[in-house]
Amino acid sequence: MQVLKDFERNYRPEMEAHPELWRSCYPRRIQTPHGYSNPKMFSARCFQALGGYTIFHDEVAEFQFTTIARRLIEYRFPTYFIEPEFCEAVWQSPSPEKLDTVS
Repeated sequence: MQVLKDFERNYRPEMEAHPELWRSCYPRRIQTPHGYSNPKMFSARCFQALGGYTIFHDEVAEFQFTTIARRLIEYRFPTYFIEPEFCEAVWQSPSPEKLDTVS
């Protein structure tokens, strides 16, 4: 994928200068299952957002994505591949009355 090759070429110095940030965005290499997009693209966008690089032309979208990326890193949220059928089942399931969250 040319976009990822361009990202790696353009951001290699930043990735090497900030290895902890890069590892927090992309902790390990994952073999992409058939039919899914490469998770490295999302990791690259998170790295750009958290590194202060502009990736959207819309300030609101930029702020929202940066906030989401910070929360994903803060809570060490893993990124996994989820079958579309599971997503559909979650979408159609009723929400619990009270959600118990970890503080």
